[in-house]
Amino acid sequence: ALDSSAVLHVSEWAIRSVSHIAATRADFADVEKAGLMQKNTKPMEFSTHKAMLNRLTAQVNKLEAVSVRVPRKKKELRTRLAADEAEDDPGEMFLARMKPKMSKLSELCDRIGNDDNDVSEQFEDFETAMEELSKLISYASTCAKPIDQGALRLACRKLIAAADEAVEYKEDVNARDPYKNHYESMAEAAASLGWVVSPAPVKHMTDYKRIVSIYTENILASYIELGCDEVHSEYSEALNTVVAELYDYVEQEHPAGLKWNYAKGSTPLGYKAARTLTMPNAHVLADFVELMDIQLEAYVYASEFLGGKIAEQARKLVDVFEQEYEMLQAAQRKPRPKGLAEMKMLFTPTMHEIAAVMSVSDAAANDDRLSLHLRTVAEAVGVLTWPVVLDITPLNYVVDIQSGLRTYFERFRLQYKPPKGAAAHPTAAFHLKWAHALRDLVVGVKTYVHVHHEHEMEFGTGHEKTEVRAALQKKEIKAALDQLKAANAKKRKKSWTAGATKGPLHGKIKPATHPPDGTNHGRSSSSGTSGGASKTSKGGRTTARR
Repeated sequence: ALDSSAVLHVSEWAIRSVSHIAATRADFADVEKAGLMQKNTKPMEFSTHKAMLNRLTAQVNKLEAVSVRVPRKKKELRTRLAADEAEDDPGEMFLARMKPKMSKLSELCDRIGNDDNDVSEQFEDFETAMEELSKLISYASTCAKPIDQGALRLACRKLIAAADEAVEYKEDVNARDPYKNHYESMAEAAASLGWVVSPAPVKHMTDYKRIVSIYTENILASYIELGCDEVHSEYSEALNTVVAELYDYVEQEHPAGLKWNYAKGSTPLGYKAARTLTMPNAHVLADFVELMDIQLEAYVYASEFLGGKIAEQARKLVDVFEQEYEMLQAAQRKPRPKGLAEMKMLFTPTMHEIAAVMSVSDAAANDDRLSLHLRTVAEAVGVLTWPVVLDITPLNYVVDIQSGLRTYFERFRLQYKPPKGAAAHPTAAFHLKWAHALRDLVVGVKTYVHVHHEHEMEFGTGHEKTEVRAALQKKEIKAALDQLKAANAKKRKKSWTAGATKGPLHGKIKPATHPPDGTNHGRSSSSGTSGGASKTSKGGRTTARR
């Protein structure tokens, strides 16, 4: 919409400005020699658009040459909103902050460790996990969060492997071992390092801080059995101090999740803007009912196989979905609330049902063989709180929780999928099927939110519950038609052969035959005509032959 001369004038001004920045930031004597410091201030006029385009291309090339000469700032560290220049490596700062507490704990573990226990060896694995955490923090400060979940899993692989080494001591310990609480307290401290992939890091650290304190209190309770040695009480105090310091660090530096660098120039390769997901015959109520009928029903079916508290928790999760469905119905009949308080009142019944699901996990003992299942569902149920999230879109919130659940699903895979050559757990197939069903349910919620509530919850669409049956029938008809079209397209697919010629019937293919001597060896007709003649078939159709 601007005049071409004005556009060129602005581009020349940009080149002079950036050239001046390059000359002041660094000693580049060749900036002026290269003709980049131009002083031509009068707009130029061109007779043709091609001449104007050539001039503009030359200006852009000069601008790129200048940009290369401008030195970049040091690496930047930022949260979701703003970037602040970081002079020091945040990973090294984390190690420096934790070093005094870790040194004290290391000294006590060396005093406890002997031929009868592996406390000092477990601490070495825990220390390795802390070092891997610092490396991950340093890495996150230099680049944006990977778009590909495989790349994110690869970045956290060493940390998860090191933490699992420390956690394994808890799995192998004898129930009558006097150092059982030592192993379990250190294992839970190592497991707390999973806050890097948790959607709620502060809550994650709060839970593990409480769990570690339970085991350290058990150490103090068994003081007499441990020979009344004060080193064990000092160990309990030192480990609680380490976990408390880690909690304070997460609360101060990473309250909304591991900080990644989203500053300009740090966007990962392959980044593409997210597209709006559209689906034919989308219906805000019918799609939620379809989610309950397929993914939720499959999860409940898998939970009934395992039974016990898992089945009880699954039934409570069904209540959460039903209550959220009631909330969605009410939202379609009313305008959007003006304040957050009104929105929370609308969501309060659903929150009560979510609390019931989480209470099943809280009531389970830490040594329960199914505690991992219950904790995973307690984390996964958070995806249903997307209507009341703040400072983040509902879709991004669900994606964050889905990313945090990958650590739990990876533990299921390691626990129930045996290595090659090893015997499988007798019920491993049921547990893996349950984990897959829960994962599919979370993915289903993400798809639903992406289609209908990507940026905020929909209100006042006018959809009614009475429309659901017709909308579902329309979806079924559409799916059946698509399936028939795909089947027919597959049947009509022709297989063309190179060097083939068309046959006499409806484009049928027959291979071309060319004798070496060039003569026609085709069949003769009943009248004895040559190859160029025609004959009449029994049906009366005249066909040509070679």
